[in-house]
Amino acid sequence: MAKFTRRDQIEWGGTKSHSRRLCRISILGTDETISIPIEVTTKVLTVKEMIAPRVGVDPEALNLITKTTSSYRQLRDSDEVPSNVVLKGVKSFTRQKASYRHPHCIIGAGHMGLRQAMGFQKEGFRDFVVFDKLDQVGGIAWVLNANPTSKLQTELGVYHLNYDPDWAVPTTMKTWPSRQDLLDHFEEVCRDFGIMAHVQLQTEVVKLTKMVDRDTSTYDPGQCHFIVSTESTVKIEELVLEVDESLEKENLTPNDLFEEFDELSQRDASEAVVKPVERIEHNFSTVACYPGGLTDNIRMEYKGEEIFLGQIGYGMFNECNYVEMKDCPVVVVGMGAFAVENVRTCLEHGASHVSMICRRKNIAIPRAIDWWINQSVYPPPAAMMLNAMKPMYALLPDDPWSYYAVSGPQDRKSATIKQKSRFGIGDFYFLSSFYGKCETIVDSIKRLRETSVVLESAKSVAADHFIKVLGFTPDMKIDKLFEVKEIAGFFPNSDWRTFCCAEFPGIDAGRFGGTSLSPGGITASTTWIWLLNYPSDARDLMAPGILPKQKPDKESGRPAYQWQPRSGGSIYMIFSSGVIPGLAEQMAAFGPLNRKKMLECHPLQNYVQECSEEWYKYCQMFKDAGDDRPFPEYPYTYEFMKELVQRNDAEGEAEAQAMAEKMAQRA
Repeated sequence: MAKFTRRDQIEWGGTKSHSRRLCRISILGTDETISIPIEVTTKVLTVKEMIAPRVGVDPEALNLITKTTSSYRQLRDSDEVPSNVVLKGVKSFTRQKASYRHPHCIIGAGHMGLRQAMGFQKEGFRDFVVFDKLDQVGGIAWVLNANPTSKLQTELGVYHLNYDPDWAVPTTMKTWPSRQDLLDHFEEVCRDFGIMAHVQLQTEVVKLTKMVDRDTSTYDPGQCHFIVSTESTVKIEELVLEVDESLEKENLTPNDLFEEFDELSQRDASEAVVKPVERIEHNFSTVACYPGGLTDNIRMEYKGEEIFLGQIGYGMFNECNYVEMKDCPVVVVGMGAFAVENVRTCLEHGASHVSMICRRKNIAIPRAIDWWINQSVYPPPAAMMLNAMKPMYALLPDDPWSYYAVSGPQDRKSATIKQKSRFGIGDFYFLSSFYGKCETIVDSIKRLRETSVVLESAKSVAADHFIKVLGFTPDMKIDKLFEVKEIAGFFPNSDWRTFCCAEFPGIDAGRFGGTSLSPGGITASTTWIWLLNYPSDARDLMAPGILPKQKPDKESGRPAYQWQPRSGGSIYMIFSSGVIPGLAEQMAAFGPLNRKKMLECHPLQNYVQECSEEWYKYCQMFKDAGDDRPFPEYPYTYEFMKELVQRNDAEGEAEAQAMAEKMAQRA
């Protein structure tokens, strides 16, 4: 017959004492002392585990000693704690930040990578390097993918490097900056913050090797480091061109140049000039990677391209000559954000008509609704967002609730929006559709002919130019670089020393807290900096069941580092949820930041006025092209938007209050 005992009864009889007492703990060699309440039978290990999070070290790094008559004696973990003990292993009860033997590495000088570097500067990190394979800062999205005519679709208020509670918003930039405006902004901010001194351009990280330095805890900053191997991305042809240009400027001949090399023969000098830099190895304590979400574009060839008479190109990389599209019908394949932008660019350059061909229509967001989402304190529900877009969709005419991406009950009181493409943001698509200059065709392409595109439905669409905007694929080299078997949140192989964060593909949410990058950028950089300062906190974050995990999907080709939007969004929520209390407290300051920055950059009345002026400017453009219809009224007014803001604030506050009361009842 089994014998049951009370939980507080010890094996050999009797019970544990629950009498409370104070334990006075002083740090060896200092005057610092604290007193903590413990029980009579509290063990040394328990006290070490209580102190460790406060001082930011592992329990095993701490030792408790007690003073005997003539010496000190180190206590074992299983010993009961005396009322007076001395602590070894830390210099202060004030939490000490970790120190590192080697610098910190950032891969990628796009928006997110530069924001990480700025966070380092603000926090006092001075020993770090930013590598980028391109020849300027700004990232692949703006340096390579964007066209000269590309503009930011979301608002400047939530897309700038200065997005921080302690930094001012840019005051000289437009609401929707151009590609060049943003590249200038990235470079200017990097100079002002001293980031450029840490940046190594035209340098690609090709290999990471983890080296174990000592047999200690995983959360010991000195337990290991990384050998980071880099190669120059400067091509021989580029170097030869630079030499040729220098000769022309100085009116020198190759022989004149070679005479500068006293100790080299003419052949040696030539080889010295054009030889690429060899692979270099660097030692780093930690590595963060920000590969971006717009990396490799999807390429596809259609039957009949060889006989098509006009331009065939991708609507990015400045690959298409839009000037040649004047008075011509154009076909754009796709309906993501880049496709919507290409509609504007083609028509601004005088195209007679644009047919946008897609397998399914994606939700696009009017400018005013995007402003409302990005300034919101409480993320607006999808149902409210869809209803707020109806005035603009009436111009198509269409109902946003009818789109494939929208799911919800028949009463339309709630909804979820899930689509593979990101929102195209802007008013031009709606206006050009109203004027009949843009037609969205749901179909697939069968083949191209000399001056037309034949669809699977057998319909023929006139086309003098053919633009492909099919989306993007992730960078498959990232998983290989980190040798990822499984990623936990943004931590390859659950290692807090490595951090890999990229934008998520598509949309999947029932509420929308924002459509831009800077809010996620400050959350990601703040999180990683916190863990670098206090590595032991990573233990709580890496505990089972906290962060979502995933492995590479070999069948679909999806790498581990690329999260789908719903799972990826949950990672950001976990960072600020209180799993790490100090980090959550710091991030609480970010809650009202969206509204603060948006209203500083774009006060509502000014923003609606700016949208309205742009609207009527394009109406005039279509009138000049021969359409004499009265201008359609801009669908959004200051009063409409003000009421929308107030309604979402009131409903969000009521829901937050109800949630707080429910949690209090559970407690």
